[in-house]
Amino acid sequence: MNHNIEINDLNYYAEDYDLDGLIRVADSVEAAFVFMEQDEMDDKYYRNRYTNLEPHMSLNNIIKSVHYYLEQDELNSLFISFAVEYEGKLTVFDGREEQYEGLDLGELELGENLIYGLIVQLVDEAYSFKEVLYKDGGLKHQSEAVPVFDAGELRELMGDFIMQFM
Repeated sequence: MNHNIEINDLNYYAEDYDLDGLIRVADSVEAAFVFMEQDEMDDKYYRNRYTNLEPHMSLNNIIKSVHYYLEQDELNSLFISFAVEYEGKLTVFDGREEQYEGLDLGELELGENLIYGLIVQLVDEAYSFKEVLYKDGGLKHQSEAVPVFDAGELRELMGDFIMQFM
């Protein structure tokens, strides 16, 4: 593990980065994908209620839709779930079959409708990554993602996951 990773510093030129591979691995472990829009005023990302990735879509159509959506506007982004807590058990969507117990989560609190994940944006022909906490608003409230500043050991796991597609 690389213990000095800053997710927000990870930027890779689109032509050099295998975003399709990252999406394929995330999809294989049933990670969630959500189209988001960045609000520069409050530094949050909000779920796009009008453009969705449908569960019945083939993986190739999901990948095409992601590329199209990200290319439309630099404020468009893709949220990919990376870690959730369910019934007291931590699940990490990193493509490994490992169970993670006793991980230091820093100041991060996961729970019902709170998902740790990454935001991917296409800015100046490069993919930019941010670590966020996604708050699922369900059908009644707006879903949003806010920056995470201390996710403990999850940050290193996420950084390793992102960098393996370079």
